[in-house]
Amino acid sequence: MKTLISVFLFTMALNANSSVCKTFQEGDFDYANHTAGDVLTKEVWKSIDVVASFPFKECHDAISQSLIKVDGQNYWVFRSTEDHCDGGNTYGSIYSEDLKTPIAHIYDSDIYCEEDWREDERAVHHRCDIEAEKLAQDKMKEFGFDFEVNSSSLELRSGYSYSFIFVEGKIKNKGDKLSTIKVLANLKSCQFATVSISDLTL
Repeated sequence: MKTLISVFLFTMALNANSSVCKTFQEGDFDYANHTAGDVLTKEVWKSIDVVASFPFKECHDAISQSLIKVDGQNYWVFRSTEDHCDGGNTYGSIYSEDLKTPIAHIYDSDIYCEEDWREDERAVHHRCDIEAEKLAQDKMKEFGFDFEVNSSSLELRSGYSYSFIFVEGKIKNKGDKLSTIKVLANLKSCQFATVSISDLTL
């Protein structure tokens, strides 16, 4: 009985999220009527669909954070606003007020519901990014390099247990030379297999 109730409630939640997403798609809300916020710490950033793929340091101030009320409920709308981060096209996502449930993705200014989401834009794939960045720093330190992380990006490998996380940064004790560290990671367990320098010019 508990299982049936859980499935029923889960189905209701999915239907409700889909309905809210379509409300956003239809534009039946007012962006101007919002409350500005600042909830995107680095840890939260990496848990938000679409936003997680942007570099935190470079783009934090280029992502608008708006709390908007739709049908009596508050939702967070995160949208890119600066060309140096999004190339002139708006990207982002819409979340429940508690930041636990993604409602919609925003690609090139258009709003998409879950059935049309891009797999590589789901934040679940970025859950190991921060640990990978720390690992890259530690490994570079072993070689005597003071490595400062600028960003990390992901290369999903469909059909494989491990994918690549590319950590980009500069070596502060080598004249800020740029370097990229490639980390092979299991994105479900955050187990790391190999760490290698894929780009380094001294």
